[in-house]
Amino acid sequence: MRNWMNTLRGASYRGVPFYVGEEAMPDTGREVVVHRYVKAEKHDTEDMGILPKKFRIKAYIANDQADASCRALVAACSTAGVATLVLPFLGGHQVRCTGCGSSWRKEKLGYVSIDLEFIEAGGGGSGFPAIPIGDRIAASALDDLAGLVEDVLSVLPF
Repeated sequence: MRNWMNTLRGASYRGVPFYVGEEAMPDTGREVVVHRYVKAEKHDTEDMGILPKKFRIKAYIANDQADASCRALVAACSTAGVATLVLPFLGGHQVRCTGCGSSWRKEKLGYVSIDLEFIEAGGGGSGFPAIPIGDRIAASALDDLAGLVEDVLSVLPF
């Protein structure tokens, strides 16, 4: 018989440890767009690719420094960029934190409940970067504008 407690990993985000009461990956599968048409009895669907993995974790911290440990986890979740999330059952993933909320109760001193949400970081570079393309379009337009202004000014009588 498998000894589950010995095979599960310790949970952490950005190296900050926490315990997991429940972990879920609720959104898996394909992104499918439905196209409906006016007065049509049929529709079309379009496969947009795999859904990014989302993770929801019911976490907790239980120790004499639960307040400081909670602040460290909240700080880790508030830091920009991609980081490693390690979960006991689902393993390690490169993610971005999209939600972190904590609560405690007077009856449970030394225990903090934390709701965490993450989204898979993605492939990095498979799409079009919006800002560089926008910069190139703007630069090209400005180059053309300079030439146009020069042409107009050359024909004006001064």
